[in-house]
Amino acid sequence: MNVGEHIFKNKSINSFTIVNKMSSSLPQQEKIFTADMSADIFQPHAQIDYSLEGWATANNGLVILKGYRILMCRDYQTLKHVRIMSGGWAGSEPLYTGFVGPGMLTAIVLGDKFCSPPYPSILAAIRELGVGNPYGILLIVPNHPFTKINFILAVECALREKLPVKIIFVADDSSGLVDNQHGRTGLCGVTMVWKVAGAMAERNCCLEEIYNFCFDISSTHLSTITCNIVKVKNEVLDKKFDDSCSSKLSAGHDLVSSDISHESSIRTIEIKGDVVDRKEKGGIHSFQSLEDLAATLIGYTINGTYSPHSVILGPDSNIALLLNNYGSMENSEIYALVSELRYKLKHQGIKICRIYIGTVSTGQILDGFSVTVMKVNEKIIQYLDYPTAVPAWPKIFHSDCNKPESLPIHVQGRFHYDKMEVKELGPILSKSDTEKIFKVMEYVSLALMSCEGQINRVGANFNMSRFGTHMKNAAENINRMLYENRLKIHCPYALLQQLSLISSLNIANICGTYYALFFDAASQTFLRYFHQSELTEKMWTDALESGIEAIEFYGKIKRYNRTLLDALYPVLEALKKSPENYTDVAEAAEFQNWEVTDTKFQQQNLLPDPGAHTVAIWVRAVVEALKTPYSQASIAGSSSFCSGIDDFMYYP
Repeated sequence: MNVGEHIFKNKSINSFTIVNKMSSSLPQQEKIFTADMSADIFQPHAQIDYSLEGWATANNGLVILKGYRILMCRDYQTLKHVRIMSGGWAGSEPLYTGFVGPGMLTAIVLGDKFCSPPYPSILAAIRELGVGNPYGILLIVPNHPFTKINFILAVECALREKLPVKIIFVADDSSGLVDNQHGRTGLCGVTMVWKVAGAMAERNCCLEEIYNFCFDISSTHLSTITCNIVKVKNEVLDKKFDDSCSSKLSAGHDLVSSDISHESSIRTIEIKGDVVDRKEKGGIHSFQSLEDLAATLIGYTINGTYSPHSVILGPDSNIALLLNNYGSMENSEIYALVSELRYKLKHQGIKICRIYIGTVSTGQILDGFSVTVMKVNEKIIQYLDYPTAVPAWPKIFHSDCNKPESLPIHVQGRFHYDKMEVKELGPILSKSDTEKIFKVMEYVSLALMSCEGQINRVGANFNMSRFGTHMKNAAENINRMLYENRLKIHCPYALLQQLSLISSLNIANICGTYYALFFDAASQTFLRYFHQSELTEKMWTDALESGIEAIEFYGKIKRYNRTLLDALYPVLEALKKSPENYTDVAEAAEFQNWEVTDTKFQQQNLLPDPGAHTVAIWVRAVVEALKTPYSQASIAGSSSFCSGIDDFMYYP
């Protein structure tokens, strides 16, 4: 019997199960602090900003870029080497924030909880690090569809500005549950790539050298398996795993074994893919021993036993292990697992050169651990051993956290610019055409503002209950900028660029990204008409087509674009057939909204899809604005139209 099994045997457990310490026979203590109370204290949006301030308060070497969720090294302007940058959603701390400092990341940018940072924020961080920096910037980002698109957009914009920047997407998920549309997911292995890149930067390697080396590591040297802990109650076990029970346990996946002891509360292991996407689940495994668990983990991460995405190793290979505790595992369990993994790997002739144990990522969804395998050589080991002072890298360190009050935790960026200020390129419209655009913007913004509750109700059936609120926030910004004369309605290119920025900054999650993509691509169309001053129907038709093509191209990464495209296609076809017949265009949008809902949801008496529904709302608003003479257009008239929008929209 090895050390690992001995620990578990001493706990009187015959398989990899742990008895819940709160026995059902013990009296339950009255809770004095509830989740509702917690929600009142920690508002999700403000919590992220306070959290960043907390990191900067506790660390003398960190600052926040004022006006953004960007955490940076205080000396970022004076560094004499390549800057390493990353970012993503909040809610997985210490991931991202805990890895900023000497020897690792120079800066990170955060979004909302489980929402990618908007691309203007990413671009602001690149500009702050890149302008006047001859060494360059390397972005190393976990591969997630939401994050990927926004970072690509920001990098493309930075390259247009001639900033020296490269990007690597780390995809280390070895679960085998890969969505072919966006590939493997980025998990905790990204931290090991940051460590190597940070050490190379400190050793004054050039941008190209760091990029090539880290790209090779992320492509062939990394493999991570995430294991979720599944709790099974006694009353479920008493049903002897009948079909209905099995469905509840595995969410549609088969149990590997049903030989589980009848404890009051036990835990089995669920091999899991994407950390956030709860729909991508693997099978639930119940292990008879710690030895079985270790063998399964090795089979997923090494030599393709269970997964084609594992690291290929030969005899006498060297590896580094990273075990991340998402927060629910006891230290004795993690170290017992390390012991068993060592025995298994030694038997295969594989040497563990470095072991890192700690919490590098947490999550509200996962309740378990992950194991990352990195194939290493002497050079990689030197980079892993290079000193770093960041708090989240698993190691013992000493640091003075006493911050003198004279040191600020926010800094003003070197570049003062309005996020909504864009260059005026392409055709400039006549006064009459500008008046038309003003009226269209007024009608659309007021329509979306008045339909907040309606869109929220529609989206509630798709876990998008705040979609209408996000659209209202964007519409309010459009309306305010319109009356402050900050919306460049006389220049189609600049107007669409501003709408792209507003969408990204105000509409959370992937929906805002797709709207940003749509408007950005549509704006590029007007650069082809640089020398034309007269507005034509063809310009707008071409712009709409370009926007659809952009969503189609990037939309291959994820399927969320489908209903938006379903609603836009008939609008484009109607414009091509009869560009001056606005009624046909509006009816095309509304008809598609009905069609989408009719085939999938209407028979179940559910609401229409929020994507198609919202497109139909703003297309109808555009049409109504164009049909109304400008002399009759007013805020009162627009509001009256918007308040009756339920009359012409399909709404069960």
